[in-house]
Amino acid sequence: ELPDGPLGQLLSTLTLAELRMLPLVSRSWFLDGARKILWYGLAAHHGVEMPKVSSRVSLRSKADLRRTLFAQHAKEQAARQRLFDEQAGRLVVSMRRSDSVVPLRRALEGKLPLPVAHELGARARDESTTLLHGAARYGRLRCARLLLDSAGDHPLLELKDAGGFTPLLMAAWCGHVEMVKLLLSRGASTKPEGVPPMTSACGGVGPYDAETWASRKGFKDVSLAIHRARIGYSDGISRVVQPVSSDDER
Repeated sequence: ELPDGPLGQLLSTLTLAELRMLPLVSRSWFLDGARKILWYGLAAHHGVEMPKVSSRVSLRSKADLRRTLFAQHAKEQAARQRLFDEQAGRLVVSMRRSDSVVPLRRALEGKLPLPVAHELGARARDESTTLLHGAARYGRLRCARLLLDSAGDHPLLELKDAGGFTPLLMAAWCGHVEMVKLLLSRGASTKPEGVPPMTSACGGVGPYDAETWASRKGFKDVSLAIHRARIGYSDGISRVVQPVSSDDER
């Protein structure tokens, strides 16, 4: 029963996904699609481009502006996703060629910044799931450091591709010992198991953990680095939980 202005301010606290769910919560929350001030205000708040006020779409008496808002948002999201996919695909090709961070930094700090954990869509099993997977696959240390430094609190190291491969698994499977050490130093877990993105030369498809994959493929230095990290972590826990002996008490 609120006017469009106050109601728009109230609903602006919701995301578009939550706004779409309102009629499912209660039929009384089904908002009239002809409320022009309400829907144009919400579109402006969420940065969705709506038809001009003077256009036929907005002037038709039966125009459903609610449906128009969600359709425009979906269209813009799809266009942005295609742009990100193309940009990320070019970056993976660039990382395959060299460890230059210039293209990657431009993409992360550009006018339309590329998300640090952007997924590469259909290329997931051909190249990588995220840009960090790509850096791990080709052993690009500078690119990996930039991505990790830009990730903040994002759990970038825990993201898996369709086969369960984390960046650490990818680096271990490819035999990049320095990349493995970098990811371990940043807190990568050695527990996840996965299947590689292509047929492995070692025979067997897994799933195996990073240490097992490195061992099966003959990367002894990688396997040793992961084993030491795992043992060191276990020893650290045992020292913390070990009870104090009577001699120590005395």
